[in-house]
Amino acid sequence: GYYSLIFNTLEHDRHPSWRMIQGNGKSQRENQTGKPSRYGLCCPNNPEYHEFVKAQIKEMMEYADFDCLFFDMPFWRYPCQCEHCKAKWAKVYSIPMPESRGTEEWDKYIAIKETWTDEYLKDFTSYIKSINPDMTVYYNSFFSFLGSFSCCNKVMTGDLFIENISKLLVKQKLHNGYSETA
Repeated sequence: GYYSLIFNTLEHDRHPSWRMIQGNGKSQRENQTGKPSRYGLCCPNNPEYHEFVKAQIKEMMEYADFDCLFFDMPFWRYPCQCEHCKAKWAKVYSIPMPESRGTEEWDKYIAIKETWTDEYLKDFTSYIKSINPDMTVYYNSFFSFLGSFSCCNKVMTGDLFIENISKLLVKQKLHNGYSETA
């Protein structure tokens, strides 16, 4: 089964309160040109969206007998400035959440975003395993090769786009490192 976790344009458009919000107060889809961008991102720290995704996962698992579940797009590139992210940030730091790269606050944001991502993915993995303990779950997580998303995948995949060449990388976690196929 396939599900796109954060890049969810349909639900972004249906539920404004679920949107990831940039520093300018708009979502990525509401760009400066007035034309909507391709993707709408939903905030993984929004509890309503989180529960919605769980309900959809449960429905998928009840509807079909999958060998595995593949979750695409479990990441985000910029600080979400929604009320939920700001509240989670404020529980840890007494400084404002950064809006851009290149600051000491940005480094703190990257670290806490990895923690939030691990929490998010662990919760979904645990939820899925509570329904079917034998279900294989994996996340499209190219960035896991750089140190993030290691919490949940036994097999990690990612799309790598270089000079108009698309290559799918697959790394299998071994007890002593990684093996790689391309």
